[in-house]
Amino acid sequence: MRVAANNATIAGFTITRSGNNTVDWNNSGLKSAGIATQGAVTGMTVRDNILTGNRTAIDINNSSGHTIRNNDITFNRTGLLFRNQTDNLTVVENKITNNWTMGILFLDASGGTNSPVQTALNSVFSNNNLSGNWYGQIVDRQSGGSLPTPGTTNLKNFSGNWYGSTAPVVSIANSAEPGYAAQIPVAYGGSATPPGGQPDILGRVGQFRLHTVSQRRDRHRCRDNYGSRNQRLPGRLLDPVGHAARRPE
Repeated sequence: MRVAANNATIAGFTITRSGNNTVDWNNSGLKSAGIATQGAVTGMTVRDNILTGNRTAIDINNSSGHTIRNNDITFNRTGLLFRNQTDNLTVVENKITNNWTMGILFLDASGGTNSPVQTALNSVFSNNNLSGNWYGQIVDRQSGGSLPTPGTTNLKNFSGNWYGSTAPVVSIANSAEPGYAAQIPVAYGGSATPPGGQPDILGRVGQFRLHTVSQRRDRHRCRDNYGSRNQRLPGRLLDPVGHAARRPE
C-alpha cells in the first residue's frame, strides 16, 4: 500500500503479501513493504491494523508528521523502517513483536553525506511493546561520515516502552541478521528461527532518550541513560511525563 496523499488514514486492515514460500521468496514484485510513504506527504495516520508477513511492515522515507498507533506489527522481516528525514512522528501503543530482524530500524540513506539529513527530531516513540524481535528491538544506523556525532543533535525519544524485560540490553554494535534471501522462516518452508541472545537496543545508542527507574532503599529515582556497550538498564520504564508505564498488551 503506497500513500501519496496528505492526511490519509489507514485503519482496520490486515495487511500481508503473497510470496511467503520458498519458490516466490525472491520475486522482486512481492518483497516490498506493507505500507510505504515518501517525500512531501504528511499527516498519514496508521491505526488499528494487523501487519504480518511483509518484508517491511511500514516504511517511511524522507517524510514527516505521521502517526502510527494501536497496530499489531508482528512476524514481518522488519517492523518499522525509517530513513532520511522522518521528523515529528508519533509512534505509540503498538505491538511490535516477533519480527525476523528488528522491531524498529533507522537507516542512513544518505551514504554518510547527511544530505538529506538523517533525523527523527521531535518524534515520540512511547508505550509500545517492543519485544521478541529476533535481532534487536531497536537498531540505529544513522551515524558516521558527515552525520552528527551520536548523542548531540539527532536524539530519539524512546521513553516508556516495554522491551520484554525490565533490564533491556544495550550495545553499540550493529545487528547481525542474515540477508533477505538467506532468511526464510520455518513457517514459510525455510529454516530461519530466532537466534536468541541478541541485545535489545543496538547501534548509536547515544542518540536514544531512555527513561528508567532504579530503586535505592525505599525511593524511586528517574534517570536518563544514554547507553554504553552492553549496558543493562534496570528498573521500570517511565512514560514521557514520569509516570510508571504500563506494559502494552
